Amino acid sequence: MNRIIALVILLVPTILGIYVYDDLPEQLAIHFGPSGEPDGFQSKGSFLVVYSLLGIAIVGGLEFFRFIDPKKQNYEKFLRAFSIMRILIALILSVTFCFLLVFNLGIETIGPGVFAKLLVGTMWVLIGNYLPQVRDNYFIGIRTPWTLASEEVWRKTHRFSGPLWVIAGIVMILMVLVPITRSSTWPMFIVLGISVIVPTIYSYIVFRNIGRTNHGA
Repeated sequence: MNRIIALVILLVPTILGIYVYDDLPEQLAIHFGPSGEPDGFQSKGSFLVVYSLLGIAIVGGLEFFRFIDPKKQNYEKFLRAFSIMRILIALILSVTFCFLLVFNLGIETIGPGVFAKLLVGTMWVLIGNYLPQVRDNYFIGIRTPWTLASEEVWRKTHRFSGPLWVIAGIVMILMVLVPITRSSTWPMFIVLGISVIVPTIYSYIVFRNIGRTNHGA
C-alpha cells in the first residue's frame, strides 16, 4: 500500500506538468546559484521525462536495494520507518517539481533559497525522528565503516544522530526568519555538513571506545 501511495504522490506533479505544458517556457530554470538566480536550464520536455523516470527509479530502487542488501532481514525490524521514508522521498521530489513548475510559470511565491531551507529543514526534522529506528543495513542510515562493523555502534550512532538531525532541520527552517540567512544558501550547507560530519566522528569515537573496553576485558 505504501508503494502505491508513493507512486501516486509522484504521479500528481507529472499530471500537473502535462496540464500546464503549453504555458511553460521552452527552457526551464532547474538550478539556482547562491544568490537565488537561475544558473541551470533544461528543455521542458526532457524535464518532464527525467522527473518521471527519476521518481520511479528512486521508489523502485529502494525496493531493489532492500532485496539485494546482505542484511535484508533487518528491514523487517524497521519496516514502518522504511515505508515512511519512502513516502517522504516521494513528497520531496513532488514538492520540488511543483515549485519548479510554479516558478517557471512566473507565479510569485517564496524564493529558491527560502524554499530550499524549508524543504530540506522539514525533511531533516522528519527523517531525524525515524533515524533511531533504522537497523543496520548497507543502504539507509548513517553508513560509516564503524557503524557497518558493529551493531552497537550503529545503534548508538543513530540514537545520537536522530535528535541532531531534528535540531539541524529546525535551525534551517528558522533561517528563513533571519534576513542575513533568508536568501543565502551557504548557511544551510554549513548546517548540513555539521549534521553529517558530527555523526561520522561520533561513530568512530564509539567504535574506538568499544574496542578499548573489549580489549580491556
